[in-house]
Amino acid sequence: MVIASSGSAKWAIGNGSTDLEVTGPNPALPNQVCTTHIQGRAGLSTGSDPATTTPPAPPYSTMVVELFTGPGGSLDGYSGGPTGQLVGPDPPNTPPVSAVAFVTTAAPTALNPPENYTDFSGNNFWEYAAASFSFDLSAGTIAPGNEVALRLGSHAAIVTLSAITCAAPQPLVASIDVLPGISPNLVIPSLRLPVLPVRVFGSAQLDVTAIATVKLGTAAPAALPAPLARLLAPRDRNGDGYLDRDYVFVPAATGISCGATSVGLSGTLTNGTAFAGMDAIRTIIC
Repeated sequence: MVIASSGSAKWAIGNGSTDLEVTGPNPALPNQVCTTHIQGRAGLSTGSDPATTTPPAPPYSTMVVELFTGPGGSLDGYSGGPTGQLVGPDPPNTPPVSAVAFVTTAAPTALNPPENYTDFSGNNFWEYAAASFSFDLSAGTIAPGNEVALRLGSHAAIVTLSAITCAAPQPLVASIDVLPGISPNLVIPSLRLPVLPVRVFGSAQLDVTAIATVKLGTAAPAALPAPLARLLAPRDRNGDGYLDRDYVFVPAATGISCGATSVGLSGTLTNGTAFAGMDAIRTIIC
């Protein structure tokens, strides 16, 4: 087994074949995670320099990240075990620990160029594909001060971290435009047809290609025929160098009421980060 230096909050698991990168709440303390939200990246790695040995080509399979927890120090020496279970250092005197949560990643995306890092022994590894993962946990699943272990698949090595209470993260501020290019934004709240387009502008902080969920008020985007959906594909519509993304909503599903002067859009990215934006509207035919 190989465990890479935690100085970059990255750990390689399974002889350089896979790795986990955990995003902690404090970059200066990479061994910490929040009790209610844990996110990071699962990757495919190789110990051979991609410049001389080409990594396996896509498509790649989804990966399963397992989450374990226990009082501080209680997971010391644990490793291995079947899926969903860690084995103690002295069985049966140290009983196995079962996973409290699982998450399956999307199919990893190839990295170009592969990311290079070094383990404790000075060996080089290259991550050539990766996918984000995120755990959103109910309060009480992990107690503050608990030890937390993450494992990719059923590999023997685990990442052990310390859980802390974190303040609720503030969503990224998104710039949106209801009825793009039209002013004022006149909305008929009772309409039950997909006639309300909304544009989400990308930025250095908001990658619209990573949007996983989005709602305007209480409504999810309307399902559109494929030709129309293609017209709404991400593109840089305001010439600022960042991709923007359009969605279409059914006004009656949004919860917009007569007399409303604004509407909010909210969503999440694939890494679990929340974003939100607001635009002014004027309701008519009420």
